[in-house]
Amino acid sequence: MTDELWAAVDALPEPQRDAVLLVHVEGLTHAQAAQALGCAEATVSWRLFSARRRLKSALSRKGA
Repeated sequence: MTDELWAAVDALPEPQRDAVLLVHVEGLTHAQAAQALGCAEATVSWRLFSARRRLKSALSRKGA
């Protein structure tokens, strides 16, 4: 499952992948990630929401 998860993360659009990596791997807050990415905190939140939706869909197709 771990390899499938990383493959799915790698397949995300770059802005979503960057947000996922900064928040969920590096442990940054949404505010810190926003500062690092040069965007609004709400943008980071939206990118994470979209990324989670894509990841859920991609991983559920793999498991089906």
